[in-house]
Amino acid sequence: MNTMDRRKFLKLSALAAAGATAVACQPQTVVVKETVEVEKIVKETVEVEKTVEMKVEVEKVVTATPEAMREAPQVADQVTAGSLPPLDERLTADPLILEPIDSVGQYGGTWRRASTGMGDVGANMERADQVCPFFWTRDAAGVGPDLFSTLEVGDEGASFTFTLRKGHHWSDGTPFTADDVLWLYEYQWQDPDLSPNGIGGWLAIAGEPVVVEKLDDFTVKFSFVMPYGLFMLWIAHVGSQIVDCPAQYMQQFHAQFVDKAALDAMTAEAQLETWADLYWLKNNWRENAERPTNRAWKVINPPGAGAVTFNLMRNPYYFKIDPEGNQLPYIDEQRYTFVETAEMLHLKAIAGEIDMQLRTLTLGIYPLLSENAERGGYRLILWENFGTGLVVFPNLTLLKDDEVRALNNDIRWRQAISHCIDRDEINELIYLGLAGPAQGCYPESFASEDALWEPFEYNVDKANALLDELGLDQRDANGWRMLPSGNPLSITLEGFDQDKSIMDGSELVMAKMQAVGINTALKGVTYDQWWDRIYTSEYQFTTYMKDNSGPLIQAIYARAYACSEHSTYWAPEWGNWYQTKGEAGEEPTGVPRQLQQLFDEVQVTADETTRIELFTQIYHDSLALFPDIICAGRSPAPGVVKNNMRNVPDKSYMSYPLRTPWISSPDQYWFEL
Repeated sequence: MNTMDRRKFLKLSALAAAGATAVACQPQTVVVKETVEVEKIVKETVEVEKTVEMKVEVEKVVTATPEAMREAPQVADQVTAGSLPPLDERLTADPLILEPIDSVGQYGGTWRRASTGMGDVGANMERADQVCPFFWTRDAAGVGPDLFSTLEVGDEGASFTFTLRKGHHWSDGTPFTADDVLWLYEYQWQDPDLSPNGIGGWLAIAGEPVVVEKLDDFTVKFSFVMPYGLFMLWIAHVGSQIVDCPAQYMQQFHAQFVDKAALDAMTAEAQLETWADLYWLKNNWRENAERPTNRAWKVINPPGAGAVTFNLMRNPYYFKIDPEGNQLPYIDEQRYTFVETAEMLHLKAIAGEIDMQLRTLTLGIYPLLSENAERGGYRLILWENFGTGLVVFPNLTLLKDDEVRALNNDIRWRQAISHCIDRDEINELIYLGLAGPAQGCYPESFASEDALWEPFEYNVDKANALLDELGLDQRDANGWRMLPSGNPLSITLEGFDQDKSIMDGSELVMAKMQAVGINTALKGVTYDQWWDRIYTSEYQFTTYMKDNSGPLIQAIYARAYACSEHSTYWAPEWGNWYQTKGEAGEEPTGVPRQLQQLFDEVQVTADETTRIELFTQIYHDSLALFPDIICAGRSPAPGVVKNNMRNVPDKSYMSYPLRTPWISSPDQYWFEL
């Protein structure tokens, strides 16, 4: 594709991407939607409890439950054969009515997707088959009921009482009750073998764990020692951890319920070392086809060594229906095909062998996808991306390389590399001119602070001057800069090779670093290797993207700004220290530690406005710290959709916290067969 082709495409893509604005950077209100049964639709906003500082609104979208219920033909055949009970015995008495994006659908079809390895396929399928107590609304402006039907917030935002859907069943027909939730609290989260560190993470606040109570068979209460403003956002993000562990099934593999000899025999047969290993293996819904689930589709042949494809089949006990009483999902089956590389996945998309997918598709191949759309029988979508483009991450906690670590911790080094990068070139060649500047990733109030943006200037003279100032002014016989010690300076960028845009952009960065005398190489890291490599903290630099969801949603995925997780690319050891409460990693000092302390305040602040102000301060201080180097801002996320696939929106969001594509309700996608 030549320059003229790219510029022509830019005009077309800009039209396709119209309306994709940075709404995530604006304050948002958590909206809790509750469906109740009456004869007509009305809307009423009511205050949950006057003492609650957290802004939680309950919008009652009132609609009648259809009198007649229907099921998929393949399920009806099983009912006729006697292998399944009739629908009125399988479906909850309180189904969630899911409004279709465009139209009521038809049953049938197989949704084909593709993945580049075991690690990738796990993330890929989990985000296309999700279940939570409450989940994000499609506009990403709040959360609404999912497997739980109602919420009452009390104790000034410190307690959350949920109502379960009565009569709901697991995929094997076992009733789903409060006992399934209590099982997690009593026998998994507090068991020393299964959870040696006790209850932590998002289920604790200020170091104090949640207390879970069963009020009756269909009511559970989560209580914290203080107001917890982020709890419902966490519920929408990772709440599947609360509602997708089948207690009755898991009892078979728990030491408190099984004779030790029998449990030891099962553990040995599975070639595992401990009963806890066996428990976790059996509790993996993606790899254990026998395990019941509450998700829309259930694994029927798990991925394994040598597997080429694996499949998920509809859950006949699923709790959602459409407005006409048709049990969801419409689509019979999901099928994932393993490919070795991102390029092979791209070829499958171009050939029309993927029905709907955004993951692993990039703007760099959009022109090729566009050229082949008619032949492949698909259309293209561009969803708003809640993430940046290419980012270069120096590792500030680099292990086993003290000299490069010292450089990485000097802001002049990071600024020098930033000055040598031509962001316009990266935008045009990699992102087709559609990527915004780094400024677009932060609140508008920062725009007037010139000092924050000066390092983003493309200025090779400044880059060279800073490098000389750092003592890197001596060069070897090949012209490469040398360390102040006289040792060679050699940098390796380790890029996320599943993303073509990241790797292609990293090549441009490598060339620019070489042009100012830094001996630089590029190495691709596969998804299956990625986290192992990050957690070693032995990489000098890595290249990927960073999450950019705005100060409300970002608070539940703060690693790129607050150094809050082991997966913080620019300082995994500091993130590990914070995540493990000092049990592992390294304690940071200065601004990185201050960012963590600000994040502590965010987590215990119930008032949404104050919480957003605090996270905006995190944005500001992390930007001033300049620990990473944004090479491209936000750009639309491309995807393919087969022409006969319906109810896939033209506009939605590409985001890990929003579990894309589940934010767009894939359980109401359908095929026109």
